[in-house]
Amino acid sequence: MRIKIEGYGVQTFAGIVPFAAYQYFQSEDIDLEDYDNSLTGDPEESSLNVPKKYHFAGEYGALNNIADLWELQGALIDEGNTLIVESDDDPDWECDLSLSTLESHGIKLFEIGDSEDILYELPSPTAVVMGTQVLEGLIFGEEFESNSDFDPTQLEIYYHNHNDGEDLIVKSIQYAGQELHNTWLEVDVESNEYEWIVK
Repeated sequence: MRIKIEGYGVQTFAGIVPFAAYQYFQSEDIDLEDYDNSLTGDPEESSLNVPKKYHFAGEYGALNNIADLWELQGALIDEGNTLIVESDDDPDWECDLSLSTLESHGIKLFEIGDSEDILYELPSPTAVVMGTQVLEGLIFGEEFESNSDFDPTQLEIYYHNHNDGEDLIVKSIQYAGQELHNTWLEVDVESNEYEWIVK
């Protein structure tokens, strides 16, 4: 059997930045996307000239490597997404990925992380850089063994609560005790954003 999720997903990361560096970026009105491009592109073409003591991502090589708070990639639990189960390459069962639909089929849902809780635990003041990519396509795909017909009540979805409940990101899936790894991903990046969060 094969299980797939088609539609939209999110890749997001967040990490702590020295507060003085945040203040410098704000005072100089430095755009985080421009800063990231200066890290991944030709340094000689960059006009930012960030002083070394504020060059907080220099040792990481890219902003998305600053991920000491979280780093997640997964499908969104949303009615616009579709969960598909195939048998012998033919569709066998499917439903939308809204919470209400999943629960109506007896699929078990577990929240195993919350971005707001992580931020709440930080001391004040703390500066955090967060990046978010919106993905579209085949967000999850994996084959698994089953000796019987698909039973949705044997499916468990573990998710991370992001953006205060606006985005519920699938972290892992299990079926009948088997952990299903996302080995089949075919997506386009629809958007890419960076932002500051200050506690």
